[in-house]
Amino acid sequence: KFMICQLYLFSAVGMQLFGGMINKDPNSIYYQRLKDTPFATVAGGGYFSNNFNDLLSGGITLFELLVVNNWFVIADGFEIASN
Repeated sequence: KFMICQLYLFSAVGMQLFGGMINKDPNSIYYQRLKDTPFATVAGGGYFSNNFNDLLSGGITLFELLVVNNWFVIADGFEIASN
């Protein structure tokens, strides 16, 4: 129970800090920053599904970071998007 509560809490915080920054809209300034980075150019479409645009996506992103699945690419993508 504690782990689920932790994921929920940090996913809600991530939504407030990074919500809407990771997207594939070509008119978005965030997409322009990310388009030539490893975050976007990895085979299979990049890591755009790892975002905090909603609570479920945020939980999945946090779980992937928890199991150390290319955490440096995800972290760099959020750093670049948030400038």
